[in-house]
Amino acid sequence: MRPIGPISARDSTGAAGCNRQGWFVGIDPGDCPHNPLAYTAEHLKGRIRLPQETSKTGSGLPGLGALVRSLLAAREPLALLLDFDGTLARICDRPGDARPEPAALTALNRMSADTPIAIVSGRGLEDLQTLIAIPRATFFGSHGQEARFPGGQTINPFGESAPELGQLRGRIAAVAREFAGSWIEEKPQALVLHYRNLRDQGKLPDLRRRIQILAGEFPELSMMAGRKVFEFVPAAAPGKGGAVQWYLDRLDPGGNAPRIPVYFGDDVSDEGAFAAVDPLGIGVLVARRTRPTAAGYRLSGVNEVAAALTLLARWNAR
Repeated sequence: MRPIGPISARDSTGAAGCNRQGWFVGIDPGDCPHNPLAYTAEHLKGRIRLPQETSKTGSGLPGLGALVRSLLAAREPLALLLDFDGTLARICDRPGDARPEPAALTALNRMSADTPIAIVSGRGLEDLQTLIAIPRATFFGSHGQEARFPGGQTINPFGESAPELGQLRGRIAAVAREFAGSWIEEKPQALVLHYRNLRDQGKLPDLRRRIQILAGEFPELSMMAGRKVFEFVPAAAPGKGGAVQWYLDRLDPGGNAPRIPVYFGDDVSDEGAFAAVDPLGIGVLVARRTRPTAAGYRLSGVNEVAAALTLLARWNAR
């Protein structure tokens, strides 16, 4: 979907913290037209209040105002797909400390009655579902290798875990012991070395070399470098892009009820998902700084994701 020009925004402030809420969205229910295609910048002017920085991306990609206007002007209903960490929840030193933004969670639950919603995460499925509750949503864990549907059915869409992960476990644990502050997370379909809390950051090049050596010794596995992590998954794993395509193919198998897929994600691992929704859908990068991406829009952080979802939910309820 082609970006549409920016809309006016006013600023507000909020407190800092791992799960701070530093934004507010308001929309005047007054003379908004029933036809969203007529919802122009003039109608929106002065009625949407968002953080000041949301009106400019500094990256060459359209920001929050343009994204919201495009979504409200959509000619077909939406399907919302979102990463969890860094998108719905702020990145924390310990993954177990992450919590979804309450406003984002509220908005998704409000929309889930008539809007397909999927959460696509690198977390294990059980871990993911202990952190976010959207009863009508579909959940993909372990980069799409585990799936759970709204009725509770759980499947492995792309097969079982690779036995090589078990063989790697002892080797990667030995590496973690050598680099103080790093630690291993075991997922049903992956092994992850976290180095966000590496005590001696000067040793990071050595750690990276050790991981690359391990990757070469296990060709049946793929190593993905994420945000302060090295993650090993089966080489046959589809990644988030494969999971998103699998989901969309089943969302409307007959092609009789098309929807515009919108994917929000912050990590390099989300690039496949951005590509999967292109060109008919919308990819939204969640990042403070620009980087090469297949996404068509950029939001600066979790607060802007929550703002966009809140406004969508209010529009959806009209």
